[in-house]
Amino acid sequence: MLVTDFVDIKSYVPEHPGLLMGELMRGALNQVCCYKIVQAEFGRYFKLNENGLVSLTRRVSEIKKDDYMQPEAVVGTYDYLNNNKVVLFVRRINTTTGQVVKMVTREINYSCLGRQTRYSVK
Repeated sequence: MLVTDFVDIKSYVPEHPGLLMGELMRGALNQVCCYKIVQAEFGRYFKLNENGLVSLTRRVSEIKKDDYMQPEAVVGTYDYLNNNKVVLFVRRINTTTGQVVKMVTREINYSCLGRQTRYSVK
């Protein structure tokens, strides 16, 4: 399974939280689902903009390299809202067709009190 770092939906770059979320997703998919994980750099092939996730190439062969023989990729985005909320968007994409096989959205409400962090997930 290919898993990218998560990107901020406003800036389209991972930033520190996106790197962490990508690592957490890779760890969870490996531990829970026993997937073999490949961390791949697809920045030159995909772009996220206000129209959504866009492939920058129509040549599947450019994306589907022998180095990355996995049929699916997990791509994540996130957004911080001003009311102590993070919204996560995760897509499982067929790397051959570019089709979004599944999409999951989660809202995480959090609060920080001193050294304690509390959160809930919707």
